[in-house]
Amino acid sequence: MFGKKLFTVRGVKLRWIRSFLIVIAISMLLVLIFMLWIRSKATEEALSSHYHYSSFISHVIDEQMGQITNLSSKIMNDRTLIRMIEADAGGNIKTESAYQLVDQLRNFMIANQMIEEIYIYYPEQDYILGTLGIYRPISYYLLQNELKRTGYNRWLSMVKAADNMSFFFWSNEGKKELLFSRAIYRDSQKSSVMIIKLRKSYMESLLESANTQYPHRLNALTDDEQKVYAYYGEEILLPLVQNYNDREGYTQLRQNYYASNEHFIITEPSAFRGLHYYMINTKSNVLKIQTAITRLLMICIASMFLVGIVLSVYMSHYNSRPLRLLLGRLQPGQQDSSDNEYDVISRKMDELLEENQSGILLLRQKQRFIEESFVRTILSGAALTDKQLDAVQRTHNLGFENKYFCTIILYSDANSVRLDEQQQQLLEKFVSDRYDDTLTVFYGAVYPNYLFILNYRAPNSETEEIAELFTKQLSHWLADQQLPYSCVKGFVSIEQRDIYRSYQNALNQIAKSATALALTEGTDYVEQVEGQMHAAESAWNTPHDRQPLQDFGGVEEKPSNPRGQSNDEAKESGGVLASRIREIIDSQYGDAMLSLTMIAEQLQMSNSYISRVFKEQYQLGLVEYLNQVRVERAKELMNLKQLSIKEIAREVGFASDVSFIRVFKKYEHMTPGKYKQTVK
Repeated sequence: MFGKKLFTVRGVKLRWIRSFLIVIAISMLLVLIFMLWIRSKATEEALSSHYHYSSFISHVIDEQMGQITNLSSKIMNDRTLIRMIEADAGGNIKTESAYQLVDQLRNFMIANQMIEEIYIYYPEQDYILGTLGIYRPISYYLLQNELKRTGYNRWLSMVKAADNMSFFFWSNEGKKELLFSRAIYRDSQKSSVMIIKLRKSYMESLLESANTQYPHRLNALTDDEQKVYAYYGEEILLPLVQNYNDREGYTQLRQNYYASNEHFIITEPSAFRGLHYYMINTKSNVLKIQTAITRLLMICIASMFLVGIVLSVYMSHYNSRPLRLLLGRLQPGQQDSSDNEYDVISRKMDELLEENQSGILLLRQKQRFIEESFVRTILSGAALTDKQLDAVQRTHNLGFENKYFCTIILYSDANSVRLDEQQQQLLEKFVSDRYDDTLTVFYGAVYPNYLFILNYRAPNSETEEIAELFTKQLSHWLADQQLPYSCVKGFVSIEQRDIYRSYQNALNQIAKSATALALTEGTDYVEQVEGQMHAAESAWNTPHDRQPLQDFGGVEEKPSNPRGQSNDEAKESGGVLASRIREIIDSQYGDAMLSLTMIAEQLQMSNSYISRVFKEQYQLGLVEYLNQVRVERAKELMNLKQLSIKEIAREVGFASDVSFIRVFKKYEHMTPGKYKQTVK
């Protein structure tokens, strides 16, 4: 039942599950990589510690063996102990001085637990003087070996051949012994040889004590051929030492440090020639902490994976619920699981977008018709009062926000020429690209001409230049597009009622141009232009196009206080609205989209109404105040922060640094860059 429920809306749930599992898998992979890195670092640290701790064993034993060499030096440097034992005429040693030496050697042996036996061989007298007494070599050997003569000749040869100061191994009847030899010279002649036999049990106790400090599975002392003399630990590991020279299956980690599948082996040469230390440990013992951590992390990862799967299923069901509810509303009563939910919603959204696009196109067509009607109405020469124009603008969301007006006419030399739909779209784009907070263009079309009303704000010295610049840009654009149209502008007007006069001025210029061209083109051209002008005049003045204002906007002349407010109440209401507008500008000036239209939408009022109320209250245009706020804030930023001109422009709400520079220069009479230098 759960599986059936899960796959009922398979597209939604399976995508959620897949997404969660991918996130979990990536997270686990990152955790695993981090864990392996931590483990490798911890392993490296453990191996390094193990390697350095192993040198402790060799240090302990070598230190004890160093005491043996020091003892031999002491004996050699003591004249009483090393003096030549005098013999009588029969070759017998005088016992008085000899037993004194024997007692001293016994004292040395008792004082040092590592020494098992000390004896000195005098080749000239053929006597051995040692801790067992004073005897001929054969007698001393029998006492050493429980009266067994076997191996005597080998032993005597070893004693006679001993020379210099060194440790060496000696095997007798299968027993391995560690000896120290030192020759005693007199007059550059070897007069005696001292042999010190080390106690094997004491060496093993040293290996044991070192292992207590730093535990190993096996500690061993060997000769050059890896033959074990003494060891402490697991006897089963001794073959690893004896077969160490093969080293098959070993990996070298560092000098004298090798690893097999299960063990770590460290070889440490002794400070004394011929001796070697071997330390063997299992990997599990060295890396037991890392192994425990690894196992714990693997358990955690496995648990995380299981919990992740459960959470993925749950979250997929929970998160897909709104989508399933939406799907139920889009497809009520349909339970076809073969259709992917995202495909269904995508199709539905496409349908809604198509409907929305159709609605937008319809609204644009209506707005276009309204604007064209508005342009025709103004240019028809009808005596419209300011209140009537304000009412029309407020009703249809139109409005003149700036101070100056200028009419521009696009006319064609041929009656049959007409822009197609694509060319009209290009023309509209050309006009819209030049919109900013200081320029608004009202567009209208009456066959065969096209009309523009520029509404802009500029310093008194630049009123003509802006209209002239727009006209030149439009002429260049027409030439680039190879459109058979010409444009002419009327004079710049200040009041709305003068827009019609500006239009008439443009018509007169067209007529003068036609008259001038008649000299070269002939009278037919003049008649053709006059016919176009007459047709346009007729079109604008027909009853269809010159409808009463009541029919155009459903607006008629109304009293100034339609709600019956007194003048004081109206002023107070206007003051509240103006304050609200000012609060919006002060708080949202950094938004590049903030404009008269946006503020009007927030207040649900028309552009012209809020513009007029604001200006009546503060004797300052709304857009003018917005620009002043932005400029003042820009000056503060230039005083406080090290920002570029582009960053400051974006911070205070200008769409581009070009607009910012132009507006800043208008109010401060210098560019922002020059102002920053002045501040510095």
